[in-house]
Amino acid sequence: MRSLLLSLAMIFIALISSTTSATTDVSNDQIAIQAVIADQLSAFAGDDNERAYSHVSPRVKHKITNAQQFMHMVKHAYKALYQAAEYQFARHAKVDQQIMQEVLIEDEYGKLWRAFYALNKTKNDEWKIYSVEIQALKVQRI
Repeated sequence: MRSLLLSLAMIFIALISSTTSATTDVSNDQIAIQAVIADQLSAFAGDDNERAYSHVSPRVKHKITNAQQFMHMVKHAYKALYQAAEYQFARHAKVDQQIMQEVLIEDEYGKLWRAFYALNKTKNDEWKIYSVEIQALKVQRI
């Protein structure tokens, strides 16, 4: 699973650095996917388990079958997302029918993180989050 996420992150970085057409193609969906991510981060901040879980893809819901399990996983494996004090959307790219969105995050302790979200559309034409790769940044806010 981790190698898949790293591969997706590497594809994302390669696409961003090698072409601008991917960014242009994404612009129609960019607002929608950023709204999904922002609402999930807001749900984390408000301890709204059901709302946070509503943004995950059916593939994830097949593995993590309820909101309580999902939040337990987030609190332990993605603590920076759960404790995001501030965030900013950065680069994005479209790969086939998926969108990769980079989000820069500052947690409640002032530590900086980079998250790579991968989203795809469901049969109902809704954007859902199917993976997130998170990395600590070795820089500090000035």
